[in-house]
Amino acid sequence: MGAVGIMNILFVCSRNQWRSRTAEDLFKTRGEHAVRSAGTAPSARIRISEKTVDWADLILVMEKRHKQQIQQRFGSLLDEKNIRVLDIPDEYGYMDPALVDILESTWRVMMEGCTKSWQVRYFVDLINDWDAWLCSWPYGCLIEC
Repeated sequence: MGAVGIMNILFVCSRNQWRSRTAEDLFKTRGEHAVRSAGTAPSARIRISEKTVDWADLILVMEKRHKQQIQQRFGSLLDEKNIRVLDIPDEYGYMDPALVDILESTWRVMMEGCTKSWQVRYFVDLINDWDAWLCSWPYGCLIEC
C-alpha cells in the first residue's frame, strides 16, 4: 500500500493511449487512491515495467490477454498482486463517453465504502471476491472468468 489507506492502482491496456490512459486521467486527481496507467505493447506510450508492477497493489487490465502477457513477462513479481480483468474491448477512443460511463460505474462500485482508511480492508475483501461481484453485475457478466 502507498500512504495510509491509499491503494496504488495500475490500469493496463495495449498501447496506453485510449482505455488505460482514460482511466488514469479520470481517477488520478480524485485523491481516493494513487492511479497510474501503462501498456503491454512495445509501442505503448508508457510501457509496463518491473517498477510499475512493484508499485501497484491492484492491477486492472482491460482484456484477458493483458493479464496473460503480464503474467508471462513478470512471473514471480506477481505472487502477491491482485490482477483483475475488466473485459473492456479495444473499441473506444480516449475519453469516449461510453468508456467513461463503464469506468465510472466500475470505479463507483469498487470504491463504495472505501473513502476512509479504516475501510480499505472492505475493499481488499471485495477484490478477493471480485469475479463473483462482476458476474453478478446487473448489466451482465463484465469479465470472462
